[in-house]
Amino acid sequence: SNYDNGIPVHPGTDPSTGRDEDVEIDFTQEIQAAHNSSEFLNLLLAENNSAYTQAAIIEAAECARCNLYPANSTFAPINDHNTCVLNQLLKDAPCGNTLTELISEHGLTLSAAQQLNLVGPGGTSNDVCGLGSNFEDLVKAEILKECFDEGLIDFFVQTDIPLNIYNDMCDNSDSGNPITCNDCTPTQLQQVEQIHQAAITQLNCAIQQLELYDGTSPQNVKTCMETHFGGANSEIASFFISGWLQAIKAGLANQEYTIEQNGTGDCDSNTLAHIERGMIIFESFISITLCDPLHFSTSNSEQTATVIHEGAHIFLSALDLAYIHEDEYSQLNTLQQMVNADAFSEFSRCICP
Repeated sequence: SNYDNGIPVHPGTDPSTGRDEDVEIDFTQEIQAAHNSSEFLNLLLAENNSAYTQAAIIEAAECARCNLYPANSTFAPINDHNTCVLNQLLKDAPCGNTLTELISEHGLTLSAAQQLNLVGPGGTSNDVCGLGSNFEDLVKAEILKECFDEGLIDFFVQTDIPLNIYNDMCDNSDSGNPITCNDCTPTQLQQVEQIHQAAITQLNCAIQQLELYDGTSPQNVKTCMETHFGGANSEIASFFISGWLQAIKAGLANQEYTIEQNGTGDCDSNTLAHIERGMIIFESFISITLCDPLHFSTSNSEQTATVIHEGAHIFLSALDLAYIHEDEYSQLNTLQQMVNADAFSEFSRCICP
């Protein structure tokens, strides 16, 4: 198709109007009014605002009508029409196949507008098409812009988080997905499921409290921030802490757990848990290994904190600079605490005990 000369002209008759579609205003007004297409086309036109892209969308909509209207019919099913428009726009997109492969491989959910922003006419990814990191980074950013500001998006895109997890980072639900627990007894599995859910609930609570924070109140938010993030109490600090907690929560939603006996492997006599990296069919995973019996002998509050602590290791690449029970913990400055795993688990426990 050639969009250089403005809005394209429909080649034939549109049965929905019974007129020859050779006048631009005849079909552009109809399409922009979203006749027989719900709000689908208007949303696409609103979110893809270059003249080139809008012309492509309008032409695809007209071709979809030609393809779908049967003889002597006035209407085409809305869902069929929307699907046809999307397919028309994506079928010749330079990166269309690559995006389809990523969506299938990682179970991503991308709206039509998001797909068009990436690979449609005027999309952001046409120069870096392929399975390389640049294209994946653009996909991550497209997903995250629905719920994060630009500063946090840049941070998360550079963080080594599996691609499938980004889909969950805008999910504010209180429920985690079903977990797996290798070598668990039925009783241990029940305990792990309960603690896993408690961690998700506590993270959601902390995120909601941070959303209320204005730099001075609620007072408990300010106090917990100052205690666990080296005296930081600004609203911008709360903004970043909230984003990091959302990343931990999203990652834990599909978490795998493993049980290991204290005194074996990396579970020494004083270890509650550790993380273990692995690979399944080219997809990386990191398991949280819970040490038995020490982990299961601690309080529910401590077990919940352990899960969040290990989640900070996995999804924020946080370190163990100091633990809450060590004198060094209170001596860490803000930057040090923001890369310290215990800061995230203890802050969450402080703000939502």
